[in-house]
Amino acid sequence: MTKAVEGARWEWDCGDPVLLVDRNVARDVKLTRVPPKGNVVGATAMHTGEEVDAIAWKWPDDGRVFLVPRELLRQLKPTMPLVRDVIVAAGHLYRTSGYPENRVIETSYRQLAQTLALSWTGKLVADKEKVIGPLEMALTLARWLTIKGQPVIRRVDQHGRIEEISYETFGFIDRVSRIAVRNGRELPVNKQPLEIELSAMYTLMLEMLPAVPFPVKALEAAHRAPRRLRTATKNLAYYLAGRVPLEKITLAVSTLADITGFRNSHRTELRRSVERVVGILNPIMIRDYYVEGDVYVFELAGRLCTKSDGR
Repeated sequence: MTKAVEGARWEWDCGDPVLLVDRNVARDVKLTRVPPKGNVVGATAMHTGEEVDAIAWKWPDDGRVFLVPRELLRQLKPTMPLVRDVIVAAGHLYRTSGYPENRVIETSYRQLAQTLALSWTGKLVADKEKVIGPLEMALTLARWLTIKGQPVIRRVDQHGRIEEISYETFGFIDRVSRIAVRNGRELPVNKQPLEIELSAMYTLMLEMLPAVPFPVKALEAAHRAPRRLRTATKNLAYYLAGRVPLEKITLAVSTLADITGFRNSHRTELRRSVERVVGILNPIMIRDYYVEGDVYVFELAGRLCTKSDGR
């Protein structure tokens, strides 16, 4: 299959490393938003064809239906903010592994943690569990997450213009396997390889469109942020990355509330929270900004260049 058309490339002032992210995943503000409640829909076919008792939810002005197994309901709120991260990491590793034909990447909890700028310190497995546990649950949710009515770009022309879109019962990951024994030897949990099989539709998305570079320093900054601002910081960072190569991004306060998740905040508190998030991403992704009424104008801390992206 012909891979995504190469063209002009964006470079962040903060430099490498970057994650290569699907633009649509970066800009999808509803992808991993946690619903206030879900509707139990009983036995339902997931994107892999398996049937499970599921819960479903929709968002206003969005025709898609999101589904996860009912038994994972309690894990949605604490884990969904990490689900997009592992989806992004899997896509990045697929690209950097040379687009394997079997759609399988071999990685490890350690590599995933390092890719996502998560702390991996200490000498005992018990210390690693603080990272492994959340990553394992995020991979489980990412493997089951099913979206009915997801638009997928199936064909673009030589200039990158969209020629064909289909609507799919969609998922990102078909299988996650943890290899516990290799060459007859039992492996420590923190050293066990992971096999992640991406779905055919997700790899099609990755292969059809060029990636946008997402600075790992933005994830590092989000991890250091106060707890209530971490998810909002990542959400805005992903969204801004998805808008390059635009150098100035104009966003209404209502849109920022949707992106960050501060939807229920009082107007004054909303602006205060947004500006705290902006401060976290300055100067990593945001060079400067100003406010005109109910609109924020962000100047991104990067530039457009023409260097090949190396694929």
